[in-house]
Amino acid sequence: MVGAGPAFPRLGILPLFTAYHVVVYRARPSRNGPVERTTVDESTQKRLRVKYHTFRRHHDQFVSEMERRHDLLPESIIKALEDDVAEVELSAPNLLPRFDRRGAERTIATGRIKYRTEVVLTYLNRVVSILEAELETRTTIPVTEHREFSFVHDAKVRAIVERDYAELQAAFLVNCWKSVIILCGGAIEAVLLGLLQQNDARALAAASAPKQKDLSDWSLSDLIHVGVELKLVTEGVEKLSHSVREYRNLVHPGNEIKSALSFGKEEARIAVEVLHIIHRDQS
Repeated sequence: MVGAGPAFPRLGILPLFTAYHVVVYRARPSRNGPVERTTVDESTQKRLRVKYHTFRRHHDQFVSEMERRHDLLPESIIKALEDDVAEVELSAPNLLPRFDRRGAERTIATGRIKYRTEVVLTYLNRVVSILEAELETRTTIPVTEHREFSFVHDAKVRAIVERDYAELQAAFLVNCWKSVIILCGGAIEAVLLGLLQQNDARALAAASAPKQKDLSDWSLSDLIHVGVELKLVTEGVEKLSHSVREYRNLVHPGNEIKSALSFGKEEARIAVEVLHIIHRDQS
């Protein structure tokens, strides 16, 4: 059974993952009371990083004022602080608490209002902590797409395949094509070997079977040919599998050089598609 998430195409080399931006999910009380879920994209993340450093500079400035026993701050500084908070509000609504002017106000002898440095500094400490937590809590949409490989009977192998499926999505997003191909190749081999071991007599008798009697000694090409012959997987796997058949040679640099294998985004994309076809065929 396929886990919840964006649907993948059945056939054809179409876009693998529907979202290529970084997303942050947070649940926090809104000003009206109920908990709301807000999405922050990558461009907003960049703006938040800039503002984080701005607030850190404010923080350091106010610490310095406290050390010099400057216990009150002028209106101009508070206005600059509130402007920065307002900019964050536009990018990430409800992320930062509002600054309580009344709680920081102090009227001096001339009748002018100034603001207590210690109160402002306490507020800034909170703001900096919230932004630090926000910038550290990041997840990517495609990685959260989970697929169950329930047709893999061995529980330990199934756990590894499901783990590697999540990992290869992360690798694809950061253009680690070699890693994607190796992870796909390992997952495809594990799945096909399990399927053929459940039908070992038929597999050994297949016309395309190699001479080795131990199926675990078969190459990925052998597993694919026999799997297609026994109709355990469709012919699409055989037609598209060129990019993953020699994936073992990519593990060691020496073998990669000797085999003169070339790989890139298209090869990685096809490798994932082969795994998707096998998953579809067995689901």
